[in-house]
Amino acid sequence: MTRLDVIERFEPAEATAVPAEPECIVACVLARTEQRLAWLSGPGAGGGAADTPAAEAAWQRADATGRALAAAVTAADTAMAGTAGRLDALAKTFVLDAAERDILMTVLAARFEPALAEPFQRLTGRPWVTEALVQRLFGHGLRPIWDAAGALAVWELVTEGEAPAGEPSPLRADPVVGFWVCDEDRVDAAFAAVSAPLPPPSEPLADWPVEATADAIAARWRDRKPVRLVVRGGPGSGRASFATAVAARLGRPARAIRDWPDAVGWPRLWMLAQRSALVTGNAPIWRRPTPPRPGPIPAAPLNIVTTGPDDVLPEDTTAADLEVVLPPLRLDTRHVLLARMAPSSAAWPDTARTRIVARAGTTLADFAALARQGTATAADAEARLNAAHADRLGDMATRMDTPFTWDDIILPPGLTEALRDLAFEAAQRASFWERSDVRRLFGRGRGLAVLFAGPSGAGKTMAAQVIAREMGVDLFRIDLASITSKYIGETSRNLRDLFRRASGLDAVLLFDEADALFAQRTEVKDSRDRYANADTGYLLQQLEAFEGMAILSTNKKANIDTAFLRRLRYVFDFPRPDPAERRRLWHALAPIVLGVAPDAEMVRMLDRFGDALEITGAQIKGALVASHFAARRRRADVPDVHDLMTGVERELAKEGRTLTPSDRKRLTADA
Repeated sequence: MTRLDVIERFEPAEATAVPAEPECIVACVLARTEQRLAWLSGPGAGGGAADTPAAEAAWQRADATGRALAAAVTAADTAMAGTAGRLDALAKTFVLDAAERDILMTVLAARFEPALAEPFQRLTGRPWVTEALVQRLFGHGLRPIWDAAGALAVWELVTEGEAPAGEPSPLRADPVVGFWVCDEDRVDAAFAAVSAPLPPPSEPLADWPVEATADAIAARWRDRKPVRLVVRGGPGSGRASFATAVAARLGRPARAIRDWPDAVGWPRLWMLAQRSALVTGNAPIWRRPTPPRPGPIPAAPLNIVTTGPDDVLPEDTTAADLEVVLPPLRLDTRHVLLARMAPSSAAWPDTARTRIVARAGTTLADFAALARQGTATAADAEARLNAAHADRLGDMATRMDTPFTWDDIILPPGLTEALRDLAFEAAQRASFWERSDVRRLFGRGRGLAVLFAGPSGAGKTMAAQVIAREMGVDLFRIDLASITSKYIGETSRNLRDLFRRASGLDAVLLFDEADALFAQRTEVKDSRDRYANADTGYLLQQLEAFEGMAILSTNKKANIDTAFLRRLRYVFDFPRPDPAERRRLWHALAPIVLGVAPDAEMVRMLDRFGDALEITGAQIKGALVASHFAARRRRADVPDVHDLMTGVERELAKEGRTLTPSDRKRLTADA
């Protein structure tokens, strides 16, 4: 290969065009290679004492051939200076010294022009780039110029390959560096495997502080400090979308790191992310808190961490931290998102749309899911929104069906009306609590915690089901067995975990048999008493901080701490049904349970049972089930009075009661 061959191969198309940098890099190395070959074939022949850096430099100055070849080197360097300067930009970005730049130029030339292997073989006896080759080509003498801890190695711009024992190691350019010099913003394969570009949202949310955040970052850049932007928010709150919007505002494409390897691989991933950001101008987005910044690799101008509200990040004194907490979606924003993501909602009833946007915990991701799934009806939308978070509470709660309506519940009129007021407040409270003056007035206690107290079977659970249905949200019964613990401090930890999971969840939490958790605080006699009281106090704090709806149900109201009762929004007492309510219950439940419409005789019989027996709705339902099977056993179509009394007896037995002779006489008066 001659120098002319290479020049012709890389000659720019037009003489007036800016010289192509790869061709100029090859020309610079080739000119020095030819200069070195001429020296070794002349005065430096034989090597040894004849081939010294000083002697070669003198030859270049004094000998006509040496001067001509030195002029060719100068001409190649001058042409290189007229290029776009991407090699020099890399050298500046990664703080390379002159020797490191020369190494990088040589390994790039070998990558661009594989035919250089032949003259390299003639110069060093090896067809690859070595430290000794670069030393002599670029006039560094015998001074070591390759540093395994230097910038080239740390940034992996150049890697040291394996060689046979006793042989110098080959030096090779990372393939992606060649693309960078050619002005192609490529991502190396290792980094691409764990990251992906994120396009900015077409229309960032109006309440997002995108411009203010971008301006704050730019101000910190003026102080020449890299910035770590920490975007906090709950799952699905749009943290990554906000981050990409800020990056786009700053003219930086975002690249999300999906995951990273174990601690051994973390330093290299950090390096690859910063290297890519420095060269391509992108903004790495780390999707969870990162480990501490490793080793000597400095941070790029902008790194973004998207994380939860309470996650702790390692300190990084080299970067300026800027935190943004994404607020929950405002009511007007939820209206906009529903219209944008579910265009069919324009045809839904106003009440249905209002109920959906009133769900304060609905996230940007939830609305995006509605758009992907093509929701046709309001009922579909509510079902999908509920299903999206159905497993958030895990084994701490059980989802309950909500089949009942106001028509199914039979309670005193005053209590029913109060429960309707509660359901209305629960459904409409979102807009009230969004008012800044109201939120300022109520620093805590923005949730809706109520107590349903009354005997078993009085309708407390059914009322909770009706209210959840009215709101269009799920009802979760909290499993107290999974929360309370005999081990000191564990109950508080479980409570903290429960309310953390429930935060932002559009659902009703039902604490059944709440007296187990909210009992009277006791006189402290030992450490267990002290911690039990602490658990009760901690629960009060959690309920006050909880912004959702919690219904506490108990049949032992007297056992609940009065201090706790004072902190609840409402307390509802569910009495045992009176005779009129019992008659309504018997008549409402009998046709459903027995599967037949009662005739006149059964109507009178049900009235007698309603008037004579002080039992609850749940007991009436249980008695009807038992009487149904008693009748079937004797092959009758409908129960008679004796079947009904058998069913009632079995319900009363659970309380240690029984039918008295006078009860039986009244029940069978017309039989």
